[in-house]
Amino acid sequence: IPVRVGPTITISVPSASLVPGVPAIFSVAVNAGGAAVRSATIDFGDGGRQSVSTSGLSTATHVYNASGTYIVTAEAVDTAGESGVATASVSVQPVVVTVSMTVTPSTITTTTPAEFSAAATTTPAGATIERYEWNFGDGNIRTTSGSTTSHLYQLGGGRRFVVSVRAVTVTGASGTAQREIVVQ
Repeated sequence: IPVRVGPTITISVPSASLVPGVPAIFSVAVNAGGAAVRSATIDFGDGGRQSVSTSGLSTATHVYNASGTYIVTAEAVDTAGESGVATASVSVQPVVVTVSMTVTPSTITTTTPAEFSAAATTTPAGATIERYEWNFGDGNIRTTSGSTTSHLYQLGGGRRFVVSVRAVTVTGASGTAQREIVVQ
């Protein structure tokens, strides 16, 4: 009775927390059994799939676009039709965006633009802020790629405006801060 020995494959998942939009690196090791390995692939569990080396150690990089738990499957198939499979589970955490805003000068007038600055952090760390959406409360809005902007108010006399800024990551997670200002 002939005994066929198929290929072996192992997969190592990233040890750091995974977040949407941040590349995750997986290690895959493939060893031939009784025949040469014809193909080796990794399926990331979210519809993404990639070929990897048919022998030895290789890496695969993947970006998840949404939070959740994914089953990652690596498979090696040899020229005799035998296969080896390895699976692992990864958890992609949702991104929470926290935003604060500062306004200068302390007395805002209709003669000098007010300077606005946003500070955004993500939990877990690592997500990239793509844009800042500003609403100045007087009907004017602006989107910036940087965290600062300025605005000149046309109406003063002690009028109050609620200014808001929304920081948005490349995967769409967002957080908002707002402040009430008085324009003299």
